[in-house]
Amino acid sequence: MKHRNLGTICLCVLIAGTTLAADEQREKELAARAEAIKKTLANINEEIKECGGSWEKWEESLKEYRDDIRGYITNWKAFGWPWPAKKGFVYQGAAVKIQLLDDFADELAKGERPTESMIHFDRQCKALGIDLIVAIIPSKLSVYPDYTYAGVEGEPQRVARVPKHGNVDLVLKRLMHRLLENDVEVVDLNAVFAAYRKKHGDDAELFYVRDGHYKNLGARVAAGAIAERLKRYDFVQKALQNNPYVGVKGSRSDGGKADPDMLIIKDKDGRGYRSIRDSRIMLLGDSHFGYNQSRSAGTGAQVAYLIGMPVTVVWKEGLSTRIPVEVARDRMLRKRRIIIMHYTERMMKPSPGKNQWPIVNLPGVAKPKTVKSDMPPELAKALGRKPPPWLAKKRPPAAAGTTASGTVKQVSQRPDTKAAYPHYIMKLYVTGLTDENGAKVGSGDGVVSILAMYRRTILPVAGTKEGAKLKLSLTPWAQAEKKYGKIQSGALPDVNLEIEKTVYWGEIAGQPRLTADDLKKVG
Repeated sequence: MKHRNLGTICLCVLIAGTTLAADEQREKELAARAEAIKKTLANINEEIKECGGSWEKWEESLKEYRDDIRGYITNWKAFGWPWPAKKGFVYQGAAVKIQLLDDFADELAKGERPTESMIHFDRQCKALGIDLIVAIIPSKLSVYPDYTYAGVEGEPQRVARVPKHGNVDLVLKRLMHRLLENDVEVVDLNAVFAAYRKKHGDDAELFYVRDGHYKNLGARVAAGAIAERLKRYDFVQKALQNNPYVGVKGSRSDGGKADPDMLIIKDKDGRGYRSIRDSRIMLLGDSHFGYNQSRSAGTGAQVAYLIGMPVTVVWKEGLSTRIPVEVARDRMLRKRRIIIMHYTERMMKPSPGKNQWPIVNLPGVAKPKTVKSDMPPELAKALGRKPPPWLAKKRPPAAAGTTASGTVKQVSQRPDTKAAYPHYIMKLYVTGLTDENGAKVGSGDGVVSILAMYRRTILPVAGTKEGAKLKLSLTPWAQAEKKYGKIQSGALPDVNLEIEKTVYWGEIAGQPRLTADDLKKVG
């Protein structure tokens, strides 16, 4: 009995010591995070002083510059496209529109406010013990405003009148300032890119000439800034002591994506880097992550190389702001310690009616007695904690190829043939799902993703309304996501249905199917 009591005491001492050490390390991490927020906020406040002393004065300082670029939006037919610029740089119209804004219009309806959505997501992550870091990618126009020529009809060609302070991205700075004031950690990549350009000159270009994405150099610079924040974590510090990755110089010469200065990440056996599904660090973003990913040189690879450990990367073309919905359905969520939102600036601009910035509730947040995300499973077991609720078993979904009928209760946005992408997936919330024998399918309801625009042709299903009866062939989304997950998709009015309900890929008899070639051209 004495030996048993002694063993119990030793276990309790071990647990107490482990908990104390973990608490001390967490305090250090949180202190470093608070200092990073304080410093970034102070830097933006200093920029406000340099740009006139207030947001209003900053707006005034941009008047001549905005007058010079406004014509590319209001009178675009007079100039054609691409618009004239130094070195043949091509700018996107969306970037110009953002430069003409003073704010990202947070008075818009729920589901369209980027600041509100990100602050809510940050609070949800905090409740799970996950740190959120926002690192917005500035547009090429923001970094190289002095490369564009004035779009003033009838005037001789001249460079746009950029103010002396050179900081034209007022609207993005305002958004970052608001996030920081609400205790959301931000990496100011606008300042990072501007500092790099000032130090290295214009020969080291961060963006492609005829493309809005950053080059491999831009990915490396962004990854460097993100990695510096990650080095405050003990598990990253330990990983760097034996970094399994090396960087090898490389290049590519295929047309518009040619890049003579690339860093390819490999392990010490010469194998190219690959992201993993269960890393404690998850990166969320848009098509910037897709560039050079297959060549082991994408942004995820660069971050992994700089912190000495693999990361999880989740990205989608275009509507990347809906990725928090995917995070909420993440079966690995309990393992995450850090989530990094790395979106392009144009995704911050709300699109009325598109529910582009949904308010997403993460599983487990409402019940605080769940296992902390940074608590080892064996320690949780010793303390008698229950597993988090998102691990609860759900009723199995329908088997692939199941034919089911049901009633549509909610419908996502319909496709737009003028959009930049050729294919589009609508989402339908369908109830009363039964098979051909009248038996309930799965839980009896589910969210169905279905092709609604094919090669810019709108399909009949796009006209589906609430109350409609549909007959579908269903496949669990988990089996279809790898194939269709990068295609543009809409959002249901209640996005949390995609978290709470079973999700399927649906097909209707007679509709076209995406070919392998189609899937290469999703955006």
